[in-house]
Amino acid sequence: MRRVIWSVMSSLDGYSAAPGTGFETIDWFRADAEWLDYSVELLDQAETLLFGGLTFAGMEQYWPSAEGPVADRMNALDKLGFSHTARETAWPNARVATDPVASVGELRRGDGGAALLMGSANLAGTLSAHGLIDEYRFAVNPVLLGGGTPVALAGSARSELDLADTRVFGSGIVEMRCVPQVTPANG
Repeated sequence: MRRVIWSVMSSLDGYSAAPGTGFETIDWFRADAEWLDYSVELLDQAETLLFGGLTFAGMEQYWPSAEGPVADRMNALDKLGFSHTARETAWPNARVATDPVASVGELRRGDGGAALLMGSANLAGTLSAHGLIDEYRFAVNPVLLGGGTPVALAGSARSELDLADTRVFGSGIVEMRCVPQVTPANG
C-alpha cells in the first residue's frame, strides 16, 4: 500500500497562501538553501506528485523551464493534477484527472513509493475527509498573513492527529509531521 503525504507551507495564523493572484501569494515562504536541500530529500521519497487544479496550473507553468535539483525531480516524477474538467497537459510525466477520491484511493492500493501532495488546500481537505492522507507535514513559517487561503478550509472534516516528529530549520520554519490518530473506529 502506498502512502499519501501532504506537505504544506503555513503561516503562524493558519494560511497556506496570501491574498493575491501571483507570486505575492507565496513570497513569504522562507525557502532558503537548507529548505531546498530538504525539498530534494522529500521529493526523493516520492514516486508520484499530487496537485489540486490551481496549484497544478502554477506548477505546470513554472517547473518545465526551471533548472536545478528540485526542478530535475519535479519534472522527472509522475504527476497527477485534479481539475473539474479533464484537459491535456504538456508537462512531462503528468496527467489531469477529475475524480480525486477514486484516483487517490486506487493509487494508495497500489505498490510503490509515496504520493506527495504539495499545497493544494482544497484537494487536501477532500482527501482528508475521505481518510486518504497518511501523513501531514505542516511547515509553519514565522509570519502572520492576516488573510488568504486557510490551511483547513471551511467545511473540512475534523481530523484528530498525533504529532510524529518536528524539525526546526535555520530560517525559522518549524515542520510538524503528524499522522491520523488510530482509534478502534478507524483502524
